[in-house]
Amino acid sequence: PWSCDMFLIFYAHKSNVLAVGDLGVRKGTGSLFGLKGAGKKGLLCDKKDRATLEDLHRPFEPYRSLSTFYMWRYIDTVAFNEDG
Repeated sequence: PWSCDMFLIFYAHKSNVLAVGDLGVRKGTGSLFGLKGAGKKGLLCDKKDRATLEDLHRPFEPYRSLSTFYMWRYIDTVAFNEDG
C-alpha cells in the first residue's frame, strides 16, 4: 500500500522502494515513457500495470526510491510547464 511505501522511503530510508500505488509515479512513468495503461483515461493502473511499471524501473535497482522521486519531479515539471 501507498502508506507503507511512504514510510519505507521517508522514515526507514530504504533505497529500493518503487511506490507503484502512487498516482504521481504512475503518471510520471506513463508520461516519460509514452505509455497508455489499463486504468481510466489510459492511466497506468497500480494492479493491472504493475509488471510493466516494475520492468521499466528495474534498471534503477537498488535505487528505485530515487526513480520514484524522479517521477514525482518529472510530473511536477510537466504540469508546471503546461500551466505557464
